[in-house]
Amino acid sequence: MERSNKLAVPVIYIKAVAALMFIQLVHKVVREIPHVLQMTRIFPKVVLIFFTVLLIAGIIGVFCRFRWGLIFGIIGGAWIIFQPFLVHGIMRVPHLNGIWWYPIFPITQGGLIIYFSLLTWQKDKERVTLT
Repeated sequence: MERSNKLAVPVIYIKAVAALMFIQLVHKVVREIPHVLQMTRIFPKVVLIFFTVLLIAGIIGVFCRFRWGLIFGIIGGAWIIFQPFLVHGIMRVPHLNGIWWYPIFPITQGGLIIYFSLLTWQKDKERVTLT
């Protein structure tokens, strides 16, 4: 049987992935964008805009049941996990408000986005295989 480009999974999987990506999008808008806009360097601004647009495209793609929405979710989730190590560990940007444990939350969100994206992808493959 030929696969279509649409996800053939129950709505609950779609909603889980989209909700997690939306939570991360709100985090970027509320927490990261105001902080990065105050920086003088252009590279962090470009990277933040790229991954914000990637999250928006992923959310739209998942709601439209396109597989590329899941791929964007996985890429965005991997960046969310890597970002605190890059920003605070390698670049030595101090934590906002001195809260050292704050990166645990985005890392957890990134892991959940990847997990539910892969779970949705797996369920889609199972469903297509069964039909």
